[in-house]
Amino acid sequence: MATALKDGHELRLAPILAAAVATALDEACAWPAKDGASRFDRAAVDALCFVPATHEAYLRRGFDHMELVARELSWLLSLPVADVLVREEGMDQRTLGRDERARNLEGTVGLAGDVEGLSLLLVDDVITTGASVCACAKALLEGGAKSVSACALARVW
Repeated sequence: MATALKDGHELRLAPILAAAVATALDEACAWPAKDGASRFDRAAVDALCFVPATHEAYLRRGFDHMELVARELSWLLSLPVADVLVREEGMDQRTLGRDERARNLEGTVGLAGDVEGLSLLLVDDVITTGASVCACAKALLEGGAKSVSACALARVW
């Protein structure tokens, strides 16, 4: 479904993907982490943000698919969207291996807004190697975010 949204321009799928993520987060509330705390606590999150598309992908598609999903998820979770991440040019991650993905993202993710002291939920569509989520979380934490948690529609093993 994520591919149909971003590459097939099936914009009507954004609310469906957001609902799937919201359902998974609701389930995660009941799963204890190693420390016994809930894996997701909506009350502990100040805002959500999203892994941004590259400028080239945005121009090609005419939209940022994760921004659409994040805005729908924002409504479902009653959380504001912190549209603070920017991504410089880089190759399409889908064609790259684990090490290439990490190198491709080095120095390409930055901040366009203040995140000082915020606890953020970072949203992505698919986590393959974790390179995109890690690069975004690093930028957020270096920019002063108090904490960053991540969620995605799918995890590729």
